[in-house]
Amino acid sequence: MYALANNKNIKISKDILKLYKKIEETRYILAQKLGKIPSNYELSQFLNINIDDINMACSSANVIMSLDNNLDGDRSYYEMLGEEMDLDTKILIDEGMSVLNEDEKNIIKSRYFEDLTQSEVAKKLNMTQVMVSRYEKKGIAKMRKYLTL
Repeated sequence: MYALANNKNIKISKDILKLYKKIEETRYILAQKLGKIPSNYELSQFLNINIDDINMACSSANVIMSLDNNLDGDRSYYEMLGEEMDLDTKILIDEGMSVLNEDEKNIIKSRYFEDLTQSEVAKKLNMTQVMVSRYEKKGIAKMRKYLTL
């Protein structure tokens, strides 16, 4: 399976996909039993899998989903990555943001960190919604390119 479907630049190994699928299925089952969403540590204990492997599989899938997600604002950044980002994810995002110009940074931050719609960002930055959409797509493409090199 390829992430970033249009560019097909990042390939996720089948082992990681299998592990991630197993983790998500187990997370769902345990959430029903426990009455809460289980932590990665709880999943690690239940599946008898090293916590580092759990974190790596979840981080890989989450970073890919965040970059590959549609850009029409249906989901917030934190819904895509989860509120608890690991250090590797934060570093990747910071590195990706470093290649953006100021307008692109402001738009990406507003859209994905402040969970604003394109129209709300346009008003905030005194732009049109179309300009926001174009800057956003261009910024995501720059980040994608930088992170896949």
